[in-house]
Amino acid sequence: MSNKTLTIFGCGWLGKDVAIYLINKEYFVAGSTTQEQNQQELQDVGIIPFIYNSEIKSILENLVSENIVIAFPPGKNGDYSLYQNQIKDILNIVKNKSKRVILISSTSVYPKSSGVWSENSVFKPDTFQAECILNAENELLKSTIETKIVLRFAGLIDRDRNPTKWLKDGKSSLPADELVNLIHKKDCIQIIEKLISSDYKKEIFNACADEHPLRSEFYEAVTLSKSIKFGQPSGIKRIIDNSKLKQILNYEYSFKNPISFFAS
Repeated sequence: MSNKTLTIFGCGWLGKDVAIYLINKEYFVAGSTTQEQNQQELQDVGIIPFIYNSEIKSILENLVSENIVIAFPPGKNGDYSLYQNQIKDILNIVKNKSKRVILISSTSVYPKSSGVWSENSVFKPDTFQAECILNAENELLKSTIETKIVLRFAGLIDRDRNPTKWLKDGKSSLPADELVNLIHKKDCIQIIEKLISSDYKKEIFNACADEHPLRSEFYEAVTLSKSIKFGQPSGIKRIIDNSKLKQILNYEYSFKNPISFFAS
């Protein structure tokens, strides 16, 4: 296979759109689903589908490409403890053939406390979820894969998926005074594309929009309502630093301010 090949573990909300985008750029893309009934949907958009789940932990050798993206969320069904072994299982499958593995991780690894959090920040995970995700990241970083990239995305949203959809009767239990750290799906896809063609051997990147409006500002802009009721103020001002990715990849975000994500 040429280097314009990609295998995606997890063709869900993000992974499927990554596949479609790259297929349109003449990539050969194989992608996993956990359910047999979803294979036709993937095939219809040009993805070579395969089943991968807790019972079926194998893949046809010809579907293991040079480039691997692991894009399924940790803690599916609420059990984060399985995530490290899930990553380890995939690495064992691809280690002898694949040259590059990109693990889609999360900025939720950083503590939920005030500060500017970068890839060089020294911290201890403050939740069990964060600890499990960090352990999974380390499985990749210590592996023998030639190129290993951990890509920590902030909150993933687009026009059809945003936090305000979970408001109940105009109420949120979250504090109004916290800053939001979000990223648009379009930027996620473009960043993954750049990393697939990059020469970096072992890196961790944060990926987050440039601007961090208050949650109250963001929710009110998206809903066009000034009457949202929020939870008690926390005083936490937490910012995910995206400067490393912008500098090293020479990347400019298409959606710099989360409020603009939903502008018509």
